[in-house]
Amino acid sequence: STTVFSFNPNIGVMIVGGFELGLIPGITMSTSTGSKTITDYNIFLAPVYNIKAGKAYPFFELLAGYNSSVQGSSSISGYGLGGSTGVKVQIGLIQVTF
Repeated sequence: STTVFSFNPNIGVMIVGGFELGLIPGITMSTSTGSKTITDYNIFLAPVYNIKAGKAYPFFELLAGYNSSVQGSSSISGYGLGGSTGVKVQIGLIQVTF
């Protein structure tokens, strides 16, 4: 069996006119029966452009950051680039992302 714990909050601040600057720190720990725990640490800068369309906000996000993976006394690390897109929906004071 495998157990996984993952925590990757997305913290963002609207800067100006639909442009948001975000930060995504994270940790993921994976443990399988009979093996050592693998722990991944990451931190990504996430600039986002939001398009306002009523209560729905289509968005485009760029990710640039650093990741490190540790298992026992071994580790590997590197830089990463990525992106995502989706829709944020405003429901009262809560924002839900799809």
